[in-house]
Amino acid sequence: MALLTLLVHLCGASEEIPVFGLPRSPEGSEEIWLLVDSGAGIHACPRSHAPWVPTVASDSVPARTASGAPVKHLGQKTVAYRFEDGSVGRITYEVMEVEKPVLSVGILNASGHIVSLESGKAEIRKGARALRLVEHNAVFYLKARALSLSEGEAVGLFPYEVGGASSSAGPAVEAGPEAGETPERVRPEEDGQTAVA
Repeated sequence: MALLTLLVHLCGASEEIPVFGLPRSPEGSEEIWLLVDSGAGIHACPRSHAPWVPTVASDSVPARTASGAPVKHLGQKTVAYRFEDGSVGRITYEVMEVEKPVLSVGILNASGHIVSLESGKAEIRKGARALRLVEHNAVFYLKARALSLSEGEAVGLFPYEVGGASSSAGPAVEAGPEAGETPERVRPEEDGQTAVA
């Protein structure tokens, strides 16, 4: 179901019609539901996600939908978040022509996170830190609130250099200073094209 939902996102489904019951962030709220997808090869977001965060040039990432259609790569952006448990972190995305932000389970696993998609117990865990996932129509989401650049600086998440020697994926969910972890950039081995769905 997550694969079909993401495919619909990539094909530009209307925002007015919730496809497969896909939840939208509430009007007037800054809460965002980040799709956690085991079929995605990269963390991807549209340019419109956290529009105050600049999209910077980066090495091209060849990506395709599940049907094989190419997805245009526009650069990279790093977005700071406050998660539902009150912790903060940042995620570096490949900016693509997608409709919603997507987190790659493979990238999360490669960076030492444990992603459990067990119904009723779904979470992303690293060490003692666990972020609860929300299940909606058999699809899993991480609830978060994107922070402004000044809020990100205030909690020690920025400034952050983005770009340079980029590969096919950004880092996993990086913990902020109060989580006691030192953020690391995680890059999977490059194998040519990366699946977005």
